[in-house]
Amino acid sequence: MRLDQFELTPAASASNDNAELRWLPFLLKLTEHLTTGTLQEVGKLALDYLVEATGASFGDIKLIAGLGENLQAAPILHNVSAKFIAIHGEPALSDLRISVGECISYGRGLLWQAVETRQPVFVEDYSNHPGAIERFRHLGIGGLVIFPICAVDGSVVGVLTLEAPSIQELQSSRNSSVIMATCRIVGSIMDRERIEQELRLAEEQLQLAQFSLEHMSDACFWVGADGQFQFVNEAACKLLGYSRQELLALKVSDIDPAMPPEMWSHYWDNHKHQSGSTFESFHRTQQGQLIPVEITSNYLNFNGKEYCFASARNISDRKRNELLRQEAEKAHRQSEAQFRRIADSNIIGIIFSSNSGQIYDANDAFLEMVGYTREDLQAGRVRWDEMTPRSTFCWTRWPRSSCK
Repeated sequence: MRLDQFELTPAASASNDNAELRWLPFLLKLTEHLTTGTLQEVGKLALDYLVEATGASFGDIKLIAGLGENLQAAPILHNVSAKFIAIHGEPALSDLRISVGECISYGRGLLWQAVETRQPVFVEDYSNHPGAIERFRHLGIGGLVIFPICAVDGSVVGVLTLEAPSIQELQSSRNSSVIMATCRIVGSIMDRERIEQELRLAEEQLQLAQFSLEHMSDACFWVGADGQFQFVNEAACKLLGYSRQELLALKVSDIDPAMPPEMWSHYWDNHKHQSGSTFESFHRTQQGQLIPVEITSNYLNFNGKEYCFASARNISDRKRNELLRQEAEKAHRQSEAQFRRIADSNIIGIIFSSNSGQIYDANDAFLEMVGYTREDLQAGRVRWDEMTPRSTFCWTRWPRSSCK
């Protein structure tokens, strides 16, 4: 039987002697759907039955979400009876639906009393209660009962609210116990859906982590305590020229000439006491080529098993650029040394000057040629524009228009 085919049998219409028997099929039907029914399905069945069975004008279920002072009661389901519409009319119905559809922040309204005490709250005259929410005061609400919905661990995960014409009837041990049993069933389903959602999220995160590792540009390896590869990504296979199956059959010593088998245990013992390390090494491809790599390695203990997670970046281009830079710097130093030798030989006069004509260095041959001393040079008294005819200086250094 589907949930929407379950026949509601109001307890209010039954005598006190057989009232519990009238409740029993309802609770059994809810229990049957603990593992398969959704919160929307079971919650709707519960609300439809309770509103009709108790003669309530409306009822709603809210989910408690958030932490600390950021807790909120978020609307899940609501049911408004025909009696409410008949008494208050369509405009009041619209206002009620807007009101019960709102999230209620922590500390606002009486429902948080039920959350904090984990006990039902019974209010005889809600509209005049000091803790009432202002919007609800104008909806003609009389008596109100708020039941906490608890998860399996006892934490409050929601609240069930009923507008009741007779608070005393719902306060009776029989009716109160049935509603609380209903709340426990709904709470179990809320708990199950929360766990299912967390599992789905965990699975998505695991798939994302797996996808990210698999599609990283750097080679990635999970290595066991014996040096055997436990996981390799696609980049590692491409870098070393192995298939995944071939690479998983190897150990670190098979691809890293700096890590022979006899050194592995010593490396592992040291690595266990480090937060992580980055170093350079070489990896040998299947064809025997040595590729320079930068390795970042971290020790992990997961579920009692030890692993080393390492990523290896091909730094062939970096090494090639470093070699080119070193060769360029060497050539520059050699050129400077050669020029200095020529300047110091004093075979010809050599100067170093700015665009303004200031000479800031010169060799002895030039100083002797122009009759200045090195003290004059250091004092800034040797200027190319002062010792050169103006027409020649302007012609060689600046446009003619600036020399007129």
